[in-house]
Amino acid sequence: MIDLTTEQDNILKTAIKQFGADKQMDMVIEECSELTKAILKYRRSNTIENAEEILKETADVFIMLRQIGFIFAPLKFDMNGEASAKIARLRTTLEK
Repeated sequence: MIDLTTEQDNILKTAIKQFGADKQMDMVIEECSELTKAILKYRRSNTIENAEEILKETADVFIMLRQIGFIFAPLKFDMNGEASAKIARLRTTLEK
């Protein structure tokens, strides 16, 4: 979906160090809220401007979720495995 360079990842890691993990987690909440509002606004009016706002907010959420991944990286959680399992479960649901 979105490919980040090593330099861009390093910028995100620097933001965590500079602002702190708690502040960045607060930003995740804020950005998710803004995406929610953009989606609701689009559903009310269905304009291209509203659709573009959804995509802009999605980029913001992606960036913040990437930082969440860095914050919790020491847990060695298998995010790919978790996502694969959830998609497999969705596939089963869709095949019913």
